[in-house]
Amino acid sequence: MNGKIFIGIVALYMGCIACSDDSGSKYTDRYKRTVSLQVGVYPQTRACLSSLDGQRVAFAKGDAPSAYTETWEAIAQTPETSLDGEYIYPEDRSYLYLRGYYPVAPLSEGQAVYRLDGQTDLLATVERKGSFIDNFTLADKTFYFYHLLTQCAFNIRLTNTANGEIRLKSLYINGSREEASLRLAEAATDKLPEVSFNGDQAGLPVYVEPARNEGIVLSEEVRRLPLPVLVEPGAELTLDVELTFSGNETKAYKGLPVCFDEADKKSRPGTAYLITVQLHPSDTSGTGDISLGVSVTPWQSGTGNGTVQ
Repeated sequence: MNGKIFIGIVALYMGCIACSDDSGSKYTDRYKRTVSLQVGVYPQTRACLSSLDGQRVAFAKGDAPSAYTETWEAIAQTPETSLDGEYIYPEDRSYLYLRGYYPVAPLSEGQAVYRLDGQTDLLATVERKGSFIDNFTLADKTFYFYHLLTQCAFNIRLTNTANGEIRLKSLYINGSREEASLRLAEAATDKLPEVSFNGDQAGLPVYVEPARNEGIVLSEEVRRLPLPVLVEPGAELTLDVELTFSGNETKAYKGLPVCFDEADKKSRPGTAYLITVQLHPSDTSGTGDISLGVSVTPWQSGTGNGTVQ
């Protein structure tokens, strides 16, 4: 998922128009100093947010490095992004300092706080500075948005055919805390902001059957579950799986540990993993015991891989 979403902020230059009075000259000068946005996405990612197309994004703005005093909002879309309101480069050619982040949230003491529900994506940029004569049109002024969470997608399958029906009733992933604080003002200007996590480690739903006995029928064919889930990087993750068998018997398998083939066996931010849950029936009747195995494999080249015990 190591995709990068970038927004370049450019100063809008218009041809100078000869004016016969001071008011016209001032208007032209102000118009030339107006800040506008252009947006593009490279590359397309497998993240929950894979492109900016009408989403509302935010820029923390300050008159000094990391000293953010207000938030600019914009509607991001290709090819041009529209700022909410008109923003002007300072006439004295002093710098503006901007750091982009998503989703939009109010800043309090340089932080934006979010409730994580498994579908909320967090992105941010390094800080850039620009002025009327050293503006954001320059190549090294481009804003690149990076994903800050870990993404998990899920496959599920049986390892041998059962005569009786086995359905997936629910699958939850546990261990990710429910509150995230994006610490924008504490980051070095050339670094991404850190995210601190707080709150309960509530289970996040990966799949829940839409109605009783209408869960996914399992077979040896690999089934991709509908939605990926975004979680706290580095968290100790476990899975809870609930199955329904023929005759409406239900069994739950709780606390299956997930370990990644990283140095510390934990997931990385900005990385997508594909987790495969394999069910091993002890007989083919569909009523015997089932053991579960879980594996983590590369989802996209270079995005992380591992095994789960």
